[in-house]
Amino acid sequence: MVDINTTMPLIGPISSTIQQIFGVVSILVGGIFGIYVITLIVRLFFFRKIYKSFEEIRISIKRLEDKIDKLGKKKK
Repeated sequence: MVDINTTMPLIGPISSTIQQIFGVVSILVGGIFGIYVITLIVRLFFFRKIYKSFEEIRISIKRLEDKIDKLGKKKK
């Protein structure tokens, strides 16, 4: 089993790096600009989701139109 005291020198640099990354992220996301960026990202995510739904609806409508055209041709 590994002694916890031997892993402490390895954990120190990793934790300081993570703290620096969180510090930079908190500065970038802080304030009104950060709220704007987060809102933009969320809106883009939902726009992409809605766009995919519209594409599926468009494909379904196209299939239905094709079936209706085939039925109309069979009756004539």
